[in-house]
Parts: sequence; C-alpha cells; structure tokens
Amino acid sequence: MIEQILTRKNMLRAMYKVQKNHGSAGVDHMPVTKLSELMSIDKDVLTEKVRSGKYLPQPILGVEIPKGGGAVRLLGIPTVTGRLLQQAVLQVINARFVSEKSWEKLKQKLKTITRKTTPMSFDERIEKLNEVFQPVPAMTLNMP
Repeated sequence: MIEQILTRKNMLRAMYKVQKNHGSAGVDHMPVTKLSELMSIDKDVLTEKVRSGKYLPQPILGVEIPKGGGAVRLLGIPTVTGRLLQQAVLQVINARFVSEKSWEKLKQKLKTITRKTTPMSFDERIEKLNEVFQPVPAMTLNMP
C-alpha cells in the first residue's frame, strides 16, 4: 500500500487537495502555498524516508479556539508535509474501501437523517443512524 500512496499521481492529487483547502501553517511555519516548491525539491527525499520507515512527523501546533461562555477548544494543526501525507493515505484508503458513489450516497443519507426539517423523533433518528452504521462483520485473517 505504501507504493500506492507514494505514486507521483497520488501525491500530486494530495498536494492539490491540501492547497485547495488552504489552512494555517503548522510548527514549521510553512504556508500551504510553498507545497509545490517542496514537492519539486524534496519529493524524493520525503518518499524515501516514508518507504524506509525513517519519516517522523513533526509535532502538531496547538491553537486554542474560543467557544461560548469563556471555554476554549484545542485545535491541532499538523505541518503542511504532514497534511500532504495524511491526504495521500486517505485517498488510497478511500479508493480501496469506499467508492465515490457509495460515499456520496452515505453522505446524502446522513444529511437526510440529521436534517432538522425532516419530520422524525429523536429515537427514530437514532434508529436510522444505527441502521447506517451497522457493525462490520469480523474478518478471518489467514496469517502464516
């Protein structure tokens, strides 16, 4: 799976998604706009570190987001490189386990169930959500 994650096509697609999402710089202070530059200069170094198991993600930047009543919520902001790799992994996992069509169907079903304008009691909503999120049957792994 690592090779699928690190393909040029997947990494470029991940880069475009991260750039499109914008977002703040992490502890490395690298803006998302510099991701193209990083990919053109350090892509081989980064992918080799991942392949060899030597890639270590940098710490996440913690930012407090004010909430109502004086409360705060802690938000973790990964580095741009971390986001790139997370997105690359997500794309491969989604392609393997969830087709785009079934994902859209699931999102639409969830929107309908959670929409306040849909006439449904709380218990009916919970029941519908439980139908959507049925437990996945245990798989038997044949290990040598």
